[in-house]
Amino acid sequence: MKNKFVLSAIFLFVCFSNVFAQKAYTGNEAFARVQTERNRADELIDSKYGPAQIKNGMRILKNTLMFLDSVPIKQLAVGYTTLWYQRSDIDRDLACGYALLNQKDSAL
Repeated sequence: MKNKFVLSAIFLFVCFSNVFAQKAYTGNEAFARVQTERNRADELIDSKYGPAQIKNGMRILKNTLMFLDSVPIKQLAVGYTTLWYQRSDIDRDLACGYALLNQKDSAL
């Protein structure tokens, strides 16, 4: 019984260990990742698309904000102003998305 528990715990640790690990980024790599995600979202946040695509683009931007809020990236951003200001660019992109969805209060 104890062996099954230990094996189960090891199995779960091995399966989910990559969820907790984050790649060590340089400032340029982090900036490139954020910019790539902004470009992906920018293609979807457009008046020619429907609400589903716009919401998908906004989801990408919100996930990118979570990436920027992670401790290692915040520490990098302190010394790398271009990365630091990506947050305000993403906030502006989100405001555009909310405006396209007629959610004026959220856009402001």
